[in-house]
Amino acid sequence: SPNRVRDKAGGVSFADEWHFERFLQQIEDESGVDIRFLLVPSVEGEKLEAFSVRMARSMGLGQELDRRGILFVYDVAQKRLRAEVGTQMEPIITDGFAGYLMREHVRSFFGTGNPSLGLRTTLFMVQHRLRESVLGREYDPAFSQFILDSRRLAVGGGASADMQLGQSAAFLNRERTSPRAIRAHFSPQPTPQ
Repeated sequence: SPNRVRDKAGGVSFADEWHFERFLQQIEDESGVDIRFLLVPSVEGEKLEAFSVRMARSMGLGQELDRRGILFVYDVAQKRLRAEVGTQMEPIITDGFAGYLMREHVRSFFGTGNPSLGLRTTLFMVQHRLRESVLGREYDPAFSQFILDSRRLAVGGGASADMQLGQSAAFLNRERTSPRAIRAHFSPQPTPQ
């Protein structure tokens, strides 16, 4: 079994790394896709894109699965992420989907210093995309545009009410407000009937 998470930058705990290894194996078993993560302190002497291609080849990414592989490389020094997608995966993990995933999703978690959560939620989204493709559904960029359109998030619906801190919670005490007959009817009974 290949080492699917290689953290040379020390950003992921050993326990999280173990969980990622298991989850990535489950994804491969389910979908036949080899997904790996490589976190490096720095990429020096070449561009991240060239480094990612070189690493995907040297790791044998997707080699046993007809080039069905995805490598995520994170350069800690430059704070850059690259998704290297195998040729058989390009119709499923399109440039648009990969770009959306990195720009609008993963960046937030890496920016807050929580790469484990970023990797985990990224895997959920990739797994969902793989499942959608099995059902014959293509990636629809209009969906991400819908999410990013702030007008759709606030179209005027909602409600307002006064909320005073320290207000009495007597309304929660139903002993005082419900008649004895109602309490008796809805209290536990000797039989289900």
